[in-house]
Amino acid sequence: MTQGSLALLLTEAAPHTDGLETVLELAAGGFAIQFSDGTNMRVDIGPDGRTVVTAPLGHAPMTRMLDCYATMLNYNTLWPETGGGWMGRDATDGELLLMADLVGIEDAAALAGMLGNLRGIAEGWRAYLAAEVPAPEEELAVPAFGMLRG
Repeated sequence: MTQGSLALLLTEAAPHTDGLETVLELAAGGFAIQFSDGTNMRVDIGPDGRTVVTAPLGHAPMTRMLDCYATMLNYNTLWPETGGGWMGRDATDGELLLMADLVGIEDAAALAGMLGNLRGIAEGWRAYLAAEVPAPEEELAVPAFGMLRG
């Protein structure tokens, strides 16, 4: 995908993406997206054309860091059920990230659905990170993992 084709796709998807407020083209390439609930995402295009959407989730609480990292690794092993989504950690500040590539997303409706699903999954992860005690896996809305690519 190119910067131009992604710009067009985001422009077409915006009116069909619930709560999408702002799409900003970044000078360094890619786009910043903001939703009405404060959710932010970034869409980046790699040198090979691979396009990745990243939703920052916040930091793992110090008292639950090991539990959070283990849950993230478990999530990553469920890639067939997550629609290809994966978790990571920002190398500069340690913020946890939910990511998905746009492979197979070729029209505005598919992109709008994927962004909405990613937003919902990110909300579940933020709630998990904010919990004071480790939440059982069932509370992470496991069925939603499979709906990333709706």
